[in-house]
Amino acid sequence: MTRTDRNGNQVNILGIPTGPIDRDPADCYHEDGTFKGSESQEVILRNALNQAGVELGTHDERIVEWFAQIGDWSTFATVVSWIDRARTQADRKAARP
Repeated sequence: MTRTDRNGNQVNILGIPTGPIDRDPADCYHEDGTFKGSESQEVILRNALNQAGVELGTHDERIVEWFAQIGDWSTFATVVSWIDRARTQADRKAARP
């Protein structure tokens, strides 16, 4: 089943766009109606980086925390979408014979 945010972007279960983004990502609320604040954003970003196989150093850790606190879901979701889409593309290329 394909999910979309209120602006028509196809998104994953976390509200991160799964393809090219033409309009601001808008799935900034959890299903229970609460805002995806900095704690949620940090978990989402760490998950994306982990799935992409990115090893984090001390400075990286500080930037993850900072970036999760910027409070702008549209920018946050776009950057995380780039990480996810790059990983997905790399996985597809690696799977080709």
